Amino acid sequence: MSDSLRLRPARPDDYDFLIELTYRLADFEIPPWRSREEIAAIEHAPIRLALAEPDPDLGLIVAEQVPGGERLGYAMLLTQRDFFTGEKHAHLSILAVRREAEGRGVARALLEATDDWARERGLPFITLTVFHANVRARALYERLGWQPDTRRYRKEL
Repeated sequence: MSDSLRLRPARPDDYDFLIELTYRLADFEIPPWRSREEIAAIEHAPIRLALAEPDPDLGLIVAEQVPGGERLGYAMLLTQRDFFTGEKHAHLSILAVRREAEGRGVARALLEATDDWARERGLPFITLTVFHANVRARALYERLGWQPDTRRYRKEL
């Protein structure tokens, strides 16, 4: 990465940046029954909550360029319980990087920070959900050691 990168907890003054970047979560061919707005909006309430009421079971990590402080991306993590075992684990709810910052190691740095976040809490694994059509994101996750688990299907009636 050519730029230096700083990772830090999100602050209330990051709100507009965080909300704006949720729309990157739909930068692929989305299924016809979903909308870009729907995909982004589902994340807005947890972001507001994380900024208003800090919670050790919710992490919001911002990546910014140094020097200058330009915000480049962020990750949001939650603590959840595994559907099958009930085991407590981390869940990566959002990983979003500005289009202009792609290819600069921002996503990798944020994913490494999510590992650290989970380890600090004694959590044994991290999960995430990704749309099947989001091939770019799936390739990144698999390159960094993530493995597919379940696959969700939908049938219109």
